[in-house]
Amino acid sequence: MKNVLWFLLLFTCLIACRKEESVSLSELNPDFDISFVEDYRTSEDFNHNLFFSGMEIVPLETNSDAILGRPRKMIVRNGRYYFHNTQQNCVSGFDETGKEVYSTRPFIGKGPGEYSGCIDYYIDDRGEYLYILDAVRYRICKYSLQDGFLKYIAYPEDFTRIKSFCLIKDEVFGFYSTSEFGDLNCSLLFYDAEKESKLRAIDVLPASYLHIQSNRNIFYFLNGQLHFNHSFPSLSTYYFDTLGVFNEKFRLDFGDRTFNPVVLPTDEDVALHGAMLPDIYQEYIVVFDKFENNQFVFVSLFHKEESGMLIYNKETRTAHLKTNSSGSAGMLLAPSYVDDNHLYYLCLPEHLSYLVPSQFRSDSIDRIADQIGAEDNYVVVKYLFNKK
Repeated sequence: MKNVLWFLLLFTCLIACRKEESVSLSELNPDFDISFVEDYRTSEDFNHNLFFSGMEIVPLETNSDAILGRPRKMIVRNGRYYFHNTQQNCVSGFDETGKEVYSTRPFIGKGPGEYSGCIDYYIDDRGEYLYILDAVRYRICKYSLQDGFLKYIAYPEDFTRIKSFCLIKDEVFGFYSTSEFGDLNCSLLFYDAEKESKLRAIDVLPASYLHIQSNRNIFYFLNGQLHFNHSFPSLSTYYFDTLGVFNEKFRLDFGDRTFNPVVLPTDEDVALHGAMLPDIYQEYIVVFDKFENNQFVFVSLFHKEESGMLIYNKETRTAHLKTNSSGSAGMLLAPSYVDDNHLYYLCLPEHLSYLVPSQFRSDSIDRIADQIGAEDNYVVVKYLFNKK
């Protein structure tokens, strides 16, 4: 923890010194490549037991207050599961048994300590403070998870069309936009709210004009370093090192099937999903999300008619592909969250059977699953990683 805090302090100081320096991603080279040029089918040596020792399912409490509607970002802190409950315009938290133990619904409104709209949220690593991005009022609302509202933190009104944000340290935040923040001609900004200064800007990302946010895992910290994934089409993951320098951590290589954004149209009126993506899927492997922990990199992708997950083992430097045949059990879809202990999914009851591989079925899992009704709340599925 001391090393993490030291890095964050140093990172904040160094990035502040760089002011509004702009970084071009085209000038970067990756620390390492993840290559997979084999046929797009499940690797012959793939087995869930290579990575996971078992699984758990946690049905979330079902009642009018706890029900999730169109849930987005998931964060796990101190054994609790938090979700952006977009339909109810709030953040909902559940304990390890699935009981709802937290909600920001009481803070919705226009009065003191309240917010109008929750565009995104962030919870600090200690699980003490919650930050809600209220883009309607150009401010971040800071709450104690124990004691309620603490303060408002304003940001510039020209920071528009924000898709995601994160807390870096104190009142230094990172903001991401797939629409160049309206007119700012960049995709990633850092802002020191206390000093009211923009610290740094990252240039426009590939095909940002498409305004597609395909991924959930945009900002994350690993070993104290801030990591960043931009949206579709995304082949690389980036990070800031201890000198505050923006680096490309790894780049995906699928040989002739590596997706090149050059093939995308420049006409914003093109119906991309309806007219283009089916053809792109046939020729290229398209990456939609990337997650990482200290052991593995998880890449969610699509090619031809099937989704899949590529799992890269950092120690052995080997990549294993699991494709998801329609209707099969044990699918590995894009996860909701990853840490060093578990790979997490949030799924509807009707999709639960697709996520449970046969080797991990047990009497206890079947017993819990049998008690889940079709109209019940979402279910948290946890794959437990093998320990080294």
